[in-house]
Amino acid sequence: MFAFFALLLVGCGGDAEAQSLPVKEKIDIVIVQNNWGSSQVNAEVAKALLHDELGYTVEIVNLDENAQWSEISQGDAHISLEVWPSAHQENMLEFIEKQRTVDYAGLLGPTGRIGWYVPDYVIEKHPEVATWEGLKDSEIAEYFATAETGDKGQFLAPGRQDRTHDEAIISNLDLPFEVIYAESEVGILAGVEAAIDREGPILFYLWTPHVIHAEHELVEVKLPEFYPGCHDNPAGVDCGYPDEQLFKIVWGELAVEAPEVYTFIRNMRYSINDQISMLADIKENEVTPEKAAAHWIEANEDVWKNWLP
Repeated sequence: MFAFFALLLVGCGGDAEAQSLPVKEKIDIVIVQNNWGSSQVNAEVAKALLHDELGYTVEIVNLDENAQWSEISQGDAHISLEVWPSAHQENMLEFIEKQRTVDYAGLLGPTGRIGWYVPDYVIEKHPEVATWEGLKDSEIAEYFATAETGDKGQFLAPGRQDRTHDEAIISNLDLPFEVIYAESEVGILAGVEAAIDREGPILFYLWTPHVIHAEHELVEVKLPEFYPGCHDNPAGVDCGYPDEQLFKIVWGELAVEAPEVYTFIRNMRYSINDQISMLADIKENEVTPEKAAAHWIEANEDVWKNWLP
């Protein structure tokens, strides 16, 4: 009997000690957003839920998609929610595989795709433009020509700093087109809107997910299929862009320092339509990304409840 009570007292003492241990203080979480719309709404959704449901203080910082890797590696930022893999093979190798200071945190859900687009009325007038072969025709090139390009067709692309291959594609496919750089996403959209307003011809670089697909009927021009190695030599690219399985990355110590947050981010997954609905909310209702995220959260509890640890 004495032995039993002795064990009981030891056990109770152990429980008391465990209960008296200090609770680990929650770290402040820093989420990276990049300079495109879907990245911004991703960050706002995560920020709101981490704060409201898990009680974390969360800050969103604007970082270039390449600069974010070293910041996350060092723990100065903790989360990035939309990485396009084709642009980050070297970063993935360096920080995830070699240094192991950044962790892959699973797919976000949407499949990203970069492509060449025209408005649907262009296809109605010139069905041959639906594929790259149709662009080889000099008369088609003249249809897309501008004062800047002379007798060549204009292809509207983003800034030169972006990892695009359009000049090489045009050269290697022998297309009578010239790349004109809008220098930004805003510049491309301004050109597209101006062309659509007058139902004029325009061929341009864009991607999905993007709100413009909810606003206008666009047709992707079919380029030669991407194949492994096609983009290895930038000057030799003669195919289209690959489908992108967008994924998340986190600080390598996040699972230890904030396991609830780590689990939440691993679980966070939604559809391309979820993203586009928030982007459309921003554009159509003139709300902020934060407000669009709040509207989505209110309407989609059945989705995000499954992300909670």
